[in-house]
Amino acid sequence: MVKSLDFIIWADNRPQEKEKIKRALASEAECEIVVDRHRVKFDPVSRMVLVDKASDDVPFAWKIAKCRMPYELLSRLVDGQRDDMEGFEYLND
Repeated sequence: MVKSLDFIIWADNRPQEKEKIKRALASEAECEIVVDRHRVKFDPVSRMVLVDKASDDVPFAWKIAKCRMPYELLSRLVDGQRDDMEGFEYLND
């Protein structure tokens, strides 16, 4: 099973991590955060989020496929609205 979005479920039970994601989404600055095993990069110009494994050494690194999505989609996912994945795409290295 691909675990590229597990950081969202992980943050559901950790209010500090969820808040860290929301602050990054609201920021006008380019930033990068690490949530669990994932590195999440925020680009405010393109309003896209890039998700990848935090490092090659994290558990299950081979199951985390690089992907991207619009800010709006990540915001909905973090708020529990997980029915529509429009704009999500896996990336090839």
